[in-house]
Amino acid sequence: MSFPNVIHGTEGEAHNTYTTVRLAPVNGNGQFMVTEDGRVYRFAENAAVALVGSKCTQMEVPSTDTLEEAVGTMVAGDSVVTGVGSTSSSPAIDELVDGFFWSITAADLNPALRIKSNTLITAGSETGTITPYNALPALIAETSTISYIKNMWKDVIITLAPNTAPLTGVANVAVAASSFGWLQTRGVCRILVEDVPVIGEYCAIGVDDGGAVDSAPDSGGTANVDTQHVGVVINIGSDTTYGLIFLIIE
Repeated sequence: MSFPNVIHGTEGEAHNTYTTVRLAPVNGNGQFMVTEDGRVYRFAENAAVALVGSKCTQMEVPSTDTLEEAVGTMVAGDSVVTGVGSTSSSPAIDELVDGFFWSITAADLNPALRIKSNTLITAGSETGTITPYNALPALIAETSTISYIKNMWKDVIITLAPNTAPLTGVANVAVAASSFGWLQTRGVCRILVEDVPVIGEYCAIGVDDGGAVDSAPDSGGTANVDTQHVGVVINIGSDTTYGLIFLIIE
């Protein structure tokens, strides 16, 4: 089986930025790229504020307007999900591309399914449609609801302090607002550091500076032990300088 799911990138590709998402060989937000030394990157769409190089990013906080929404009755093998509703937001045409939809109920046996396209899903209405990449493996019952979310590498932001959603990677270079670029998720990486994390120990997003890492738990005294680990400290200098981290975001 062959599928263009991994890009084997050059050293310089990770520093490129783009104005469109599906520029060959990139297939979409979340595209996976690896360099020869094992560093891993994800292609991402920036939100409305420019990303700063060597700062960590997170996904946009997921909306609660797209949880447990109305859906039509579907049978296994259906390739388009109809009757999709929204509580108060109105996801635009193809806003959900490469995101996922799923059901919270045990009776619905479909896994989380990746979204190929969607029509306008109007708030307060049940007229939207979602097309998955593959047909439904199982039925969606009459009493079911579905939840859906856009791709986690769409509309990324510099992390808050601490982060409020899953991490999406570190921008090696600046990425302009509403543009596209690569976020590093694994391997040796330069990143902004707050306080003085310990070499050889885990680090997480700190509580003072957005996009920066600190010890996990935070060495400043405010626990961030429950937040996602960014990586392992290789070498650092002083507070608010840039250190070297081995990323383990994925």
